[in-house]
Amino acid sequence: LYFASCGVSASASTSGGAISATGSGLMHLWKIALANSSFESNTANTEGGALALFGDTANVAAYSAKLESCEFTSNAVATNQGSRGGAIAAKDCRFKLSSCAFQANRGQVGSALYYTGIAASPLSTIEHLSTMHIANLFLSWMWLI
Repeated sequence: LYFASCGVSASASTSGGAISATGSGLMHLWKIALANSSFESNTANTEGGALALFGDTANVAAYSAKLESCEFTSNAVATNQGSRGGAIAAKDCRFKLSSCAFQANRGQVGSALYYTGIAASPLSTIEHLSTMHIANLFLSWMWLI
């Protein structure tokens, strides 16, 4: 999928408030490219306030996301324990961010971006270039004794 100059706002879902992509083995393959697009005030219950992108551990190279000059503003995941990726949650995929801006996103784990899985190793091809993070909020738990 390729999206250019798009805007998604005030959308909600369990996973990936604006866009959710989930792969399985070599079935349900996905490749996503987003350029000059904005995501504002989207919400998710568990992961990826704006985007949830999940590949497959055995086939990481078959799943990729490329985001260029995109803005993520005021996206959020619920404050439930374990909710992750205020703007983006990704796992087991190749991932490239270039000239993106993250502002005022909220997440329990990963206020702007949460990335995990086999591709999160030092040998991966994750790129994070010329990207700006401003006032993203990490939500933590407070225990009263």
